Amino acid sequence: TSNMFGGRLGATIIDSLDTMYLMGLTESYKDARDWVEKELSFNQDVSISVFEGTIRILGGLLSTFAMTKDPLYLDKAKDFADRLLPAFKSPSAIPFSKINLRTGMFQLAYQGYEKFAWGFDELNPLTKKAVLTSNMFGGRLGATIIDSLDTMYLMGLTESYKDARDWVEKELSFNQDVSISVFEGTIRILGGLLSTFAMTKDPLYLDKAKDFADRLLPAFKSPSAIPFSKINLRTGIPSGNSWGSGSILAEFGSLHLEFVYLSHLLNDTKYAEKVYKIRNKILAADRYRDGLYGVSYDIDKGMFQPVGNYYTMGAMADSFYEYLLKTWLQSAKQDTIARKMYDRAIEGAIKHLLNISREGFYYLTSTRDGRTMEHLACFAGGLFALGAVTQGSRWSANHLEIGKQLTRTCHTAYDRSVTKLGPEVFSFVPGEEAQSASSDPKFYMLRPEVVESYFIMWRLTHNPIYREWGWSVVKALQTHCMTPAGFSGIHDVYSNQSEKDGVQQTFFLAETLKYLYLLFSNDALLDLKSWVFNTEAHPFPSLENFSVPELIPNISRK
Repeated sequence: TSNMFGGRLGATIIDSLDTMYLMGLTESYKDARDWVEKELSFNQDVSISVFEGTIRILGGLLSTFAMTKDPLYLDKAKDFADRLLPAFKSPSAIPFSKINLRTGMFQLAYQGYEKFAWGFDELNPLTKKAVLTSNMFGGRLGATIIDSLDTMYLMGLTESYKDARDWVEKELSFNQDVSISVFEGTIRILGGLLSTFAMTKDPLYLDKAKDFADRLLPAFKSPSAIPFSKINLRTGIPSGNSWGSGSILAEFGSLHLEFVYLSHLLNDTKYAEKVYKIRNKILAADRYRDGLYGVSYDIDKGMFQPVGNYYTMGAMADSFYEYLLKTWLQSAKQDTIARKMYDRAIEGAIKHLLNISREGFYYLTSTRDGRTMEHLACFAGGLFALGAVTQGSRWSANHLEIGKQLTRTCHTAYDRSVTKLGPEVFSFVPGEEAQSASSDPKFYMLRPEVVESYFIMWRLTHNPIYREWGWSVVKALQTHCMTPAGFSGIHDVYSNQSEKDGVQQTFFLAETLKYLYLLFSNDALLDLKSWVFNTEAHPFPSLENFSVPELIPNISRK
């Protein structure tokens, strides 16, 4: 179990050959040589570490040949080395950390889904059945397929991609009597279809994207133009959250990239108009603090709720601030209103949310609780850095440093756990910094925010530490989250014996594994100067011919 060579390569024999020969252990050496000659085969369906294979297997064979001049070892060494060579066919000319590792983890996850939950939204890799309860899409929209399309295409997984495309063409129907989250549907379903169209130019995906987006539009028929939280895909009947008329900032404020891109592709402003009206409502709000907005908006009264609101870059607000910067980038830096809103918000976050602990850790908290940071807020390391390098200002160096420090803090939260995976919430109290306190949730649900920041920081700085940190996550995922049928979250990152939660999240394939893949890729693969990732890691191209006034007529640009 957990063996880097699959358990069947006789690694101890090969790694010991030269030692036995040196010690004059004739009988043991003879038996070992006989096994190498008659039993050893490298024609095994197993993904191995290029590094470990080189130093242990190839190294052992070559050193024994050097001592004995026995051609058997040279022949075996050549056979083994030839099987390693495809690992060097990476975009960066840097050998993949494992043969097929970057795709291998994805393939394990996706093949488990294909076998046990095909056409459903998510897989439970423990029961080897589909997840049907508490699923935001009703369980039957094939969310894992759609969320994984662009990842498969990027990884060159031709057969899996072809099967997925066939399913989208022949089986996918949005005419289902199910109420779904407008936000989750936009970032996962609409985003997945649009990004795959951006890469392939296959009209199938644009047609499906238009069908889906049209079914979301009735959600915007609220008194305030802020969309209802949910929409029934068949009836078009919108509904709110169970707790009342409040809509969440991160949800209604994170639809911009997808709707604007769809308008651009279809030359139809009706989609973009919806999200620009949302922006104008936010701009008109009188309840905000230094560019920060409350997390809850009353769609009936058309105002941020005055009671119980707070400011954060974590849950319920995170992707709104992310989309301010990325909207500007998507517009080829022409949508200056978005950049100004982002700049104000970042200064507000530095003023009201950023703290430095006694040990020197930078962390983003909320105005409701000043001692904790959420895993969800770990995207901010990459965001601060991306904002700093894409527009020079007197604050750029400071913002880049904050991005580096926030990323370091989130890495430390991983590193200080037993599993080397990060908890949902970690605290900053004397003696327990960057660790969960007793009352904090300690689960890890395959979230991507930390590796997202590693990827962005690597692209912007090329500091190899970010690849080292990413590799640590890979090993931890394999050790603690991998099952024979896929990957599962765990309940307690501080226990080596933690129970698994039984959900292979769609974002694990869309985001976590994609960012890990890109972390070890050449910069030319989805160049950050030309592509913008939505909050589900679906890449959209920068729109060089985008023009706000022409595309969005009669919309205030104050």
